[in-house]
Amino acid sequence: MSSKKFSLRGRALVSSLIIGGIALSGLGGTFALAAPSDDDIARAKQAEKAAAGSVADIEVKLAQNTAKSEEALTAAQRAGERFAQASVKADAASRAADKARKDADQAKKKVEEARKSLGDVATTVYRQSGSLSSAVPYLNADGLETIEMRRVAIELFGGKADQKMQTFSAMQQVANVIEERATKAEATQKAAASAMESRASAAQQAASAAEAAQRSTAQRRSELIAQLAAARGTTKELETKRQEELERQRRAREAEAARRALATQRAQEEARRKAAEAAAAQQAEAQRQAAAQAQAQAQAQAQANDSSAEDETPAPAPAPAPAPAPAPAPAPAPSGGGGNAVVAAAASQIGVPYVWGGAARYAGLDCSGLSMTSWAQVGVDLPRTAEQQYLWGVNSGRGVSINNLRAGDLVFWGDASGVYHVAVYAGGGEIIEAPYPGATVRRTGLYYGNLMALGVRPA
Repeated sequence: MSSKKFSLRGRALVSSLIIGGIALSGLGGTFALAAPSDDDIARAKQAEKAAAGSVADIEVKLAQNTAKSEEALTAAQRAGERFAQASVKADAASRAADKARKDADQAKKKVEEARKSLGDVATTVYRQSGSLSSAVPYLNADGLETIEMRRVAIELFGGKADQKMQTFSAMQQVANVIEERATKAEATQKAAASAMESRASAAQQAASAAEAAQRSTAQRRSELIAQLAAARGTTKELETKRQEELERQRRAREAEAARRALATQRAQEEARRKAAEAAAAQQAEAQRQAAAQAQAQAQAQAQANDSSAEDETPAPAPAPAPAPAPAPAPAPAPSGGGGNAVVAAAASQIGVPYVWGGAARYAGLDCSGLSMTSWAQVGVDLPRTAEQQYLWGVNSGRGVSINNLRAGDLVFWGDASGVYHVAVYAGGGEIIEAPYPGATVRRTGLYYGNLMALGVRPA
């Protein structure tokens, strides 16, 4: 009986094991594998570490790629500003040379008129003084250069001839001086034109380099993002969006850091200004007190000297009024509606191509050409280049802190080489600019890399 029971139980157990084994095998073979060894775990960790390192390396390359593109664009902007400055100098030299040549031609014309007048005198001298016939072959074209001819002319015509000879001599000297100036002006014009051509060539090379950098960095960025997507196990589209967000965050951090740096710089400048005003006021007060003390001593001495006199001592002169403290620099006038009109004028140029030295609305503009023509629409004339506009504004009391910008104000970028870019502030943290060769006028967010601490409010 027990044997039968065992047999039945044994068969049931075997059946259960078989069925369980089949069920387990249906769930997958991992349950049948042995636990991973230490080597397996080490290799997995190493693979994970390598993948993380690959991701980090790709992200560094992406950042370097972006920096390379930005550096190339900045170099193109610098070259464009240098070309604009050289163009302004060449235009000025050309105008100066044209005027100098015109003045020289006019002076020559007057010399010829004086020469003709002298010729009339010489002809009369020849007719009335036969004794000079032997000297005629030795006379120059002026006819009255020799001492003998001058003597005879003065004897025949008196002061009139002498005056004509003096007039001719003076005009000849003036004409020589003006001709020399014209020659120098033309040499300056030639040098300025050569410099402009050199700047134009350099600007074109920088533009070509920037365009090439844009293409190569865009292609490299696409390749790196594809590698990053593969390393992370995502899609290229998702990784592209992720990188765009990371780029936005990076720019936001840089902008905030730049804002803090600009605020610190502005605060330091304001502190130096106030310290200078306080020192000037203190010096003025010390001078006032010294003058008052000297005046009091002089009056006391005068009273002592006149104490024995019966005449009434005159009343002391009043102390000089204290010197007024230096008045603070006037705040720039608000741009108001004029600034909004400037923004509208600049916005109407969105899509117009960037052109070296361009200042033609709807045809082609560079950065300073955009700012200049936009302000010209409200009757304000600006200098031609970005650096000239910055210096003109700051030196004339039109500078405004970046933290107090209004629509229509001008913002500038520069470095140790000088100011190289300008844009129109559109309000709301945005600008309108002609950015670089190969691009068009656009509206974009204000970026803070190399941004100058002061903007300019032209009116």
